[in-house]
Amino acid sequence: MKTVVKYFSSKKQPIKDFGQNIFDSLLKGEVRSAYDVSMREAKQQGKGLRMKLRIKPPELAALPWEFLYDSRYAKYIIFPGTLHLSVI
Repeated sequence: MKTVVKYFSSKKQPIKDFGQNIFDSLLKGEVRSAYDVSMREAKQQGKGLRMKLRIKPPELAALPWEFLYDSRYAKYIIFPGTLHLSVI
């Protein structure tokens, strides 16, 4: 069983790294501040947050945005009840 857990744990790290890279690239400066304030307010109200990305190059729109990972909280930001993401 330990071998199985170790195998899957090692496979998750590249996904987390990728998700953290796109999170950090996307949410910088004022955008990150606005995100933080919005997430905090939504949490206080017991609500989720809706984020809409307008991405023009199809190569970027095709990225797996659901892997966005906030290392400050050690969690993927897109999961039910927290954040809904639309890529258009």
